[in-house]
Amino acid sequence: MAVVRLQGTMTCDAADLPKAQAVFEQFIAKVEADEPGVVTYHYFVDEEPCVIHVIEEFATPEAMVDHYTNLDVAKVGELLEVVQLGDSHYFGDPTPAEQEILAGFGTVHYHKPLMSIDRERV
Repeated sequence: MAVVRLQGTMTCDAADLPKAQAVFEQFIAKVEADEPGVVTYHYFVDEEPCVIHVIEEFATPEAMVDHYTNLDVAKVGELLEVVQLGDSHYFGDPTPAEQEILAGFGTVHYHKPLMSIDRERV
């Protein structure tokens, strides 16, 4: 079960969406191959205007830190040529290491746990 949940948005021109998608495909391939601690990694898009929603869940805070620490910097650069980062939302109690990593990604809103239910997915 995930203990770290992140949601973020980015915007881009519709003409640049294929470029962004190509980078996302490479990110997902790396996660599938090398990052078992990534529980969920989703991209959704609103087409008018073009808003990309990213949903990520990690098994542990360490998995989240490892993921962001090991991002392909060249691919991130390619992505930032075509998207503008929006706000991010962290759901949970972040560790200092997580807060330090996320500080480099613009505005992050932290949401403390109150109540929830979490079930195994079938």
